[in-house]
Amino acid sequence: AGNDTQFWRVYGANLGLGSRKLQAEGGVQGKWGVTFSLDQLKKSQTDSAAFLHGGLGTSTLTTTPGAFANAAAVPPARLQPFEIKQGRDVYRMGLNGELANGWAYKVSFREDQSDGTRLTGLYQLRAMVVPYPIDERTRQIEATLSYATKVAQLQLGYTYSKFDNSLHQFDVQNPFSATAPVPSAIPTLRMSLAPSNDFHQFNANGGYNISKVSRLTGKFSYGIARQNENFLAYSANGAAANLNLLPRSSLDGKVINTLLDFALTTKPIDKMNLKLGYQYRDNDNRTPIANFRYANRDDPAINAVNSSRDRYNAPVSTTEQRVLAEADYQIADRTTLRAG
Repeated sequence: AGNDTQFWRVYGANLGLGSRKLQAEGGVQGKWGVTFSLDQLKKSQTDSAAFLHGGLGTSTLTTTPGAFANAAAVPPARLQPFEIKQGRDVYRMGLNGELANGWAYKVSFREDQSDGTRLTGLYQLRAMVVPYPIDERTRQIEATLSYATKVAQLQLGYTYSKFDNSLHQFDVQNPFSATAPVPSAIPTLRMSLAPSNDFHQFNANGGYNISKVSRLTGKFSYGIARQNENFLAYSANGAAANLNLLPRSSLDGKVINTLLDFALTTKPIDKMNLKLGYQYRDNDNRTPIANFRYANRDDPAINAVNSSRDRYNAPVSTTEQRVLAEADYQIADRTTLRAG
């Protein structure tokens, strides 16, 4: 009312359904503002699937190992119906405001929570499609501090993201028996699920008007990505499970990315534009190199001391520098000469 610049809004959609949205915002115009929102999303992939295994929806599927020669030999009475569906809740919060002398800030937070099941394919003697569980969470924080006048602009920022997976592995008992020419069946199949990881990035960018016809811009960013989830045991089966084939307990993965970018644009004479630039980009993969030995089809008897099974991970690092010079000159109406 009157000159009051406060504002408050609440919005909702489909609140009585499985997929719904709720949003609220408020603040004082030109000074500060705050927002909050919740999105709940549901997806049903299929409600008519049937599977041979028990424990559907968990990280361990059980059955009688080695019971059937192929899928056609499975009696329909052994199949269990199961719905494949996923749910995702997305929370967002934000705060922004204006400070004195051209300064402003902005902070945002987002969290995605996912659960349910997805389908995946496995193979050992026979191919099979089975559901595996989802229990994942991703958080992201972004913060910026900015400054702006008619002559100069500057923005400093920080980004953080973290992915957490509460499930690390997925085990499936193999329901198919060995048939020629395959000599044996692995009783338990194991799959690693997406590993937890995190990422930090600091960045700055800005611009400065040197004169009415010249402007200098720059950008800098420094990011660190890490993944240090523990490796699974080499195998889930018998003697192969006890093989000491892993060189360390985790990947200890770490990648550092650095970017530096400058550009000068100017108009030295009438009808001519000139751009000079320099860019430095470095991708530094600091993941340790190690020798990984594997046992083919979990068979320790033929692979325990077989060095032909040695494999080395090969982290790749790159550094690139670029220098740019471009100019254009208007030599006539609707005719421009460019060179670079």
